[in-house]
Amino acid sequence: MKNFEKIALWILGLALMSYLILRAIYTPILHDEIATFYYYIQTGVYFPPEAHWDANNHILNSLLSNWSFQAFGSEPWTLRLPNVLSFPLFFLFSWKLLQNIQHLGLKWSAFLALVMCHYLFEYFGETRGYGLSMAFLVAGLFYALQFFTKQNIRFAFLAIVLLFLAVSANLTIVYIYLMVLTLLVVGILLGKQTLQFRASRSLGLLVFAFVIVLPLIQFSLDLKERGALYYGGKSSFIEYTVSTLSDLIL
Repeated sequence: MKNFEKIALWILGLALMSYLILRAIYTPILHDEIATFYYYIQTGVYFPPEAHWDANNHILNSLLSNWSFQAFGSEPWTLRLPNVLSFPLFFLFSWKLLQNIQHLGLKWSAFLALVMCHYLFEYFGETRGYGLSMAFLVAGLFYALQFFTKQNIRFAFLAIVLLFLAVSANLTIVYIYLMVLTLLVVGILLGKQTLQFRASRSLGLLVFAFVIVLPLIQFSLDLKERGALYYGGKSSFIEYTVSTLSDLIL
């Protein structure tokens, strides 16, 4: 990496992190954060089936925010601290993910689009779990690409662990989890090792990946059964979510 890129990354990273810290301290707490606090953080009950049944329960966020609450108290910044601290991970792996792009302008455009998308960026200053999930998602995708580049099975397992953490912070990431798992298994099976080696490694990865994620899939199904796996209001997903978010982002 050239010196000017290092300097630019440090300046940008520190500026964005400073904003998030100030935002976490001074921005009034949101209604979703209030619900998360009263249902899960202050009670310390966030694992199903004992926890209150609601899609607001982003389990990893509830867990880490509860730890922060117990350590530092109930100030808004303490509840938001886990998501704020996940931003450096997101920033670092967003940059690492794009290193194969040779064109400097294209690489920086893609990087800035990732780390400075305002709608996404703001989640790192809230105790909602979406910031955590995006940090672990980008890190997981990076190590999945590392596996395909270097054919080292450890990268495949590391990718699955990171993507599992992303799902535990945001259940909707489960679809990406399953797609990446499928690609990793195909990548192992198409490798140059012996058939026995490829079969054992792919089976081991599949078993490991499903054992750790099945409780979260079951949690999603239980939420659905209770009518708590909701998106927006009573109108269609396109009308209620896609169109309104498009207006806000634009």
